[in-house]
Amino acid sequence: MNSLLCCYFPTTVIFVDDDRGVLESLNLFLNDDVANYDFFTDPYKALESINRSAPTDFIASNVSSPEARIYEMYKAMYNAKRHEEVSTVIADFQMPAMNGLEFCEKIENPYIRKILYTGIADEDLAIQAFNKGLIHGYIKKQDSNKSKVINDFIQTSQIAYFRTLTDVLVGSVFKEITSINPKETAFYDPVFIKYFDELIKEHNICEYYINEAVGGFICLSRKGELSIFYAYTAATLEDNQINTNVTLRDLIDLENPSYKSLMKDIEENRKTMCFPFYGEVFMDVDIHNWKNYIHSLDIIEGNQPYYVAYVSHPDLEKEVNLYSFDQSQQAR
Repeated sequence: MNSLLCCYFPTTVIFVDDDRGVLESLNLFLNDDVANYDFFTDPYKALESINRSAPTDFIASNVSSPEARIYEMYKAMYNAKRHEEVSTVIADFQMPAMNGLEFCEKIENPYIRKILYTGIADEDLAIQAFNKGLIHGYIKKQDSNKSKVINDFIQTSQIAYFRTLTDVLVGSVFKEITSINPKETAFYDPVFIKYFDELIKEHNICEYYINEAVGGFICLSRKGELSIFYAYTAATLEDNQINTNVTLRDLIDLENPSYKSLMKDIEENRKTMCFPFYGEVFMDVDIHNWKNYIHSLDIIEGNQPYYVAYVSHPDLEKEVNLYSFDQSQQAR
C-alpha cells in the first residue's frame, strides 16, 4: 500500500570500484542536489566506513507510545550528521579483493539499498542476485544512457530507503489509525500523496518530516529555510476554527465591519490561523501580529476533504538554527 513517507532528507551514496578512473568519470555527472557522495577503491575501507556509520536516531528510546512516535519524527532534523547517513551503495561486480556481491553481503545495515555495477559477462549473475533479493538492482556499464540511469537509481533508492524506514518506524501506527477510523489521517490517500509530491517539487523542498497524524510536515530547503505544511480534516479544522475565533475575539472587535470579509472566510473554511508547532508543542509567537498567522486554505478532494496550507516561517529559522544540506556539502 502506497503511503506518505514519515520523513525524507538527502543522504550519502557510496560508490565502490577498484578502478579510480571509473569513479572519477562517475563523479562528473552525479546530481549534487540529490545526495552526498563518497568514493572508495578499497572495498574493505568502504565496508568499514559503511558499517561504522550509525543510522539517524529518529525515535528517542524513552518513547514507548506508538502514537507518540509520529510527534517525535521531526527531531531528526536537529541531527547535524543526518546527511552522512548511508542509504545506497553502488559497487562494481568485478573487484580483485572481493566481488560486488560478496561486498553487499557484508553490509550490516539491512535498510541500505545495494546496487551492482556490472559488465556484460556479469549480467546474468546480477539478475540471479536481484531475483533472490540479495541486491536491489543493477546498472550495466555499457548502458549508453548510464548517467541518467545512475542518477535515477540514486533518487529512487533514497525514496525506497525512507519508505522502508517509514514501514518500520510508524507504519503499524498508521495502519492501526486507519483500521479504527480512516478519516483521521491522509497517510494512505493517493490524492493527498500526489498533492504533497507536487508541492515538494513546486517549492524545491529538500527535506521534510511528518509533524502530526493527519499529514502535516515540517519542510526545509537545501539552505535550511523552514516552512510548514498544515493539514486538517473537517473535524480537526473545526477545532482549529474554534481556537481561531477565541484567539481573535481577544484581539479584535469581531463585529467591526472591516473584519467582516475575514470572518466570513473563516466561517466558510477558506482561511484559518496556522501557528507553527513541532510535534505536540506550539512555538511561542507574537500573537499581536495575528495577521501573519491567517492563511488561505486549499481543499484536497481525496477520500474525504482535506484543508491544507503551505506556509514559510523565516523567523523560526533563527530560533532552531538547523544544519542544512548546503552546509553539509560545504563541510566536505
